[in-house]
Amino acid sequence: MTTAEIYQPCFRYMIVDDGLVHLKGIQHLVNKALTELERPFICDMVESGARAIEMCAQNTYHFVIMDQNMPQMSGAEATKMILNSKPDIYIIGCTASTDPKDIQDCIDAGMKKVLPKDYKQVAEFVKRIVPGMMAEHA
Repeated sequence: MTTAEIYQPCFRYMIVDDGLVHLKGIQHLVNKALTELERPFICDMVESGARAIEMCAQNTYHFVIMDQNMPQMSGAEATKMILNSKPDIYIIGCTASTDPKDIQDCIDAGMKKVLPKDYKQVAEFVKRIVPGMMAEHA
């Protein structure tokens, strides 16, 4: 077997949410989805938009799952700052808010998709987009 045959790119993603329960819940189901796709992955979790900006400056992520309503800085604000320096990061909004203004703020900031804070729905969405990302990076 050659190196090319056994090499599988590692997916690195980040979850940003100010609630530890949400971080862990999303991580569990997204990790399970990625495992089912038989891809190695690394997951970073942070509890603030400011920390997400720092992490994006230091690392390369295939996608970020971003909460909207967080103290000090909203997910939309963090998204704008991240995309200013790294416009190719795929950012998925994940919010408990049903306020159309919050959802529009996320879209206007550059989030590719805004989902309700339903862990299963987020994991299913990730499971659908990752094969396309794998093809792009092959």
